[in-house]
Amino acid sequence: MAPINGVPFLGYLLRSLSVAGFREMVLCVGYRSDQVEQWLTDGAAFGLSIHYSHENEPMGTAGALRLAFSRFGAGRRFFAMNGDSILQLDFQAMYSMHLAKDSVATMALVNVADTSRYGAVAVDDSGLVTCFREKGVRGSGGYINGGVYLFEPSVIDHVPIGRAVSLEREVLPTMIGHNLQAFWTSGYFIDIGIPEDYKRAQLELKGPDFGYNSGEDAS
Repeated sequence: MAPINGVPFLGYLLRSLSVAGFREMVLCVGYRSDQVEQWLTDGAAFGLSIHYSHENEPMGTAGALRLAFSRFGAGRRFFAMNGDSILQLDFQAMYSMHLAKDSVATMALVNVADTSRYGAVAVDDSGLVTCFREKGVRGSGGYINGGVYLFEPSVIDHVPIGRAVSLEREVLPTMIGHNLQAFWTSGYFIDIGIPEDYKRAQLELKGPDFGYNSGEDAS
């Protein structure tokens, strides 16, 4: 809900996904979820049908996915993505590659000039992820996890029950060697998790690519 030119960041993400052809979404929500629901309601303003999966206590990124899957997606292949970043990519191409490779999980990778904030991802010649490198290592250019995934239902079996679980730190590393496929993209990427990039978003998230012009109302 952080405002970007008067519009909640989530609005830019949802607008870009609607333009990409998505119609049904589940939002994993917890603390102060009422603010999200009061603003977004059923998602009709974005051409979307929005469902809400509420956490009574923090469950981590993977725990939240498990809960949402049990409520709305059981048995279904699904895209998952972060709520504080935007990655523009060809979702149909990612989906087609996922099927062609018979992947259990496909992860979008994007090239950045400095990987130290995110940690780099290593991939072999066949496109399978082989290693996640730690954050904070002196940075150079390379591919990082872009925060967009396509999962088969069996991925949920990798998520422990009964505690908070991190998708990035606990689940994805266990899938190395189990057909974790990379999908490379050169699309626009921004993560507003630090002040510098939040400020950058105010300048860059404008115009038709994201559905809003500078100063356009969120209503």
